[in-house]
Amino acid sequence: MIGFIYPVIVAWTWGEGWLYARGFDDFAGSGIVHMTGGIAGLVGTLICGPRLGRFTDMRTKKNLKD
Repeated sequence: MIGFIYPVIVAWTWGEGWLYARGFDDFAGSGIVHMTGGIAGLVGTLICGPRLGRFTDMRTKKNLKD
């Protein structure tokens, strides 16, 4: 993640990237760090999906692991 994803996001924001051109202003790198972590968390959640046995399907009212 540090070798591939983080440098791309840094290029978007620092050095007059496309986010910088749209008025994005970052203070001490905090926006970049939190944006990278948030996107990684979202992607991880989408890959893992819901916890099996925790939620029920709204249509069939059955547990998702069944």
